[in-house]
Amino acid sequence: MDDSTVKIIVAILGSGLLTTIINRIFTLIDRRKEKDSAAIIGVRTLLKIEIDRLGKDYVTDGSITPEDLSDLQKMWEVYHETLGGNGYLDTIMSKIKALPLKT
Repeated sequence: MDDSTVKIIVAILGSGLLTTIINRIFTLIDRRKEKDSAAIIGVRTLLKIEIDRLGKDYVTDGSITPEDLSDLQKMWEVYHETLGGNGYLDTIMSKIKALPLKT
């Protein structure tokens, strides 16, 4: 075999190996995204349940402390803005914000 034939064979084998490596990397990235998506869905669901539960308790009680209001607002922002929650909690949050503050 001459030098150009060896270069062609090395190029063909190398490109196949490189393609395999790249495909493997993208497969790992896709699997990571799936896991991340599941974690996001789980956290979003837990926040929704907790905000709803706490909100109903405060509405039933008829008031809320400034600290609790701040905590709920932060939780809602993460749920709604960071994790892409829908408007499900908008009604309960508007009721919570209308509550008188305990001093």
